[in-house]
Amino acid sequence: IYTQAFVGSVRCVQETAYKSRIEQDQRDILIAQIRTDNYELKQKERNFGKLHGQLLDLEHNYRILQDDKFRIERDNKEREAIYQKKIDNLNEDNKRINRILSEKHIQLKETDAELIASKELLEEKSKEIKKEK
Repeated sequence: IYTQAFVGSVRCVQETAYKSRIEQDQRDILIAQIRTDNYELKQKERNFGKLHGQLLDLEHNYRILQDDKFRIERDNKEREAIYQKKIDNLNEDNKRINRILSEKHIQLKETDAELIASKELLEEKSKEIKKEK
């Protein structure tokens, strides 16, 4: 009986040790998994920090580009207004010059008519002088 109790007791101790070893192995596996998860989370946190920094840089660059775009558009509108004013002035000058040209053309026709009349008169006078001689 004593040996059976001893054997039973040894078995109980062995089973307890076996269970304890399994529990310890499971704890070690769980700890290893937690460490792996922790490492991955820290790596993801670093990656997130880098991505966040890149996002901030992109947002900053975007604001700079927006400011540049606004400035360029404003400058273009100002230049366009200046050029439009120059075009309007040139159109007015062109109209004025065309009016002057038309007036000069009319004057030229009148002068041509006067010249023709004077020439005819001169020719008549010349003929009269030749007849008198």
